[in-house]
Amino acid sequence: HEDAPKLVSALARLDVAMVVAGASHSFALTADGALYSWGAGQCGRLGHGDESKQLLPKRVDGLSSVKVVSVSGGAFHSLAADERGNVYGWGDGDGASLGLQLTQDQLEPRQNAQRAACFIHSFIVSHRSIRTSSSRASTPTDCRRRADRDGRQP
Repeated sequence: HEDAPKLVSALARLDVAMVVAGASHSFALTADGALYSWGAGQCGRLGHGDESKQLLPKRVDGLSSVKVVSVSGGAFHSLAADERGNVYGWGDGDGASLGLQLTQDQLEPRQNAQRAACFIHSFIVSHRSIRTSSSRASTPTDCRRRADRDGRQP
């Protein structure tokens, strides 16, 4: 437990333009469009290809070929938009929250998310549009069940 804010030294040499917090994960977006994530990794919400906790900011390699301009973190999923207005989703796929017409978890970013939904609400703003939607899953996903069973919060 820290009493005062501390510098995230892993980001000190980067030109960070934006930081975003999800339920138990965080993002840093650099001025040149590189995306970094860290925190709890359940359901793949960090976008690193697994469900591991990441203690330090790590680049989301699945988006290294695009310039990310916006990012949003939900409870167990994440969304990002690139400079062309393409939307990417990853993490908990329950309730089609990734906008990918899929319901299984996605461990890495996948393009063509058409709408965004979260536990309650999340959104993506790109230079061309705002894509938003509200929903709440009626039953917990396997990922949330595992988190609940293990006593972990979102």
